[in-house]
Amino acid sequence: MATITETVEIIGGETITKSWDDGTGPIIEFQSQEQLDACLSEWQERLFLSDWIIRAKVVKRHEMTLSGCHGENEYQSAIKCCMIRIMELDEDVKDRISKVSDELTLVHELLHCKFVMTDGAESTVEGNFMGAYEHSLLEQMAKSLIMAKYNIPFSWFKNF
Repeated sequence: MATITETVEIIGGETITKSWDDGTGPIIEFQSQEQLDACLSEWQERLFLSDWIIRAKVVKRHEMTLSGCHGENEYQSAIKCCMIRIMELDEDVKDRISKVSDELTLVHELLHCKFVMTDGAESTVEGNFMGAYEHSLLEQMAKSLIMAKYNIPFSWFKNF
């Protein structure tokens, strides 16, 4: 396995060097439903969502109800249940400027269960703005959680 090294400048001009083994980071592509279920169970516990009934599956692009998304979450917060769909990786997804990770997508979609801020408000201009803002925050939180779990820097998400 190759070792990836990054030197980061911190406050005061001091630098630190971080390294990690390629392949020990987040799950890029779920290889089986069992692997997805195990990851879902782990993150449900980490995010205090154990009281939710959650099903997740990897689907083909045409099975997604939203276009342009790698994941989607159909949830009912009142009864704490949801269905998460993660799009199967294809060449279009693999060529994005930001690295796509099925585990990151799962965490992002699970965070929707915790933060239901714009539910049903997307029909207004304000609702659309808040929805985009909410997604941006959820993505930042998901990346932060993945970075903490695997002790990886933000640069790991660069796909170039």
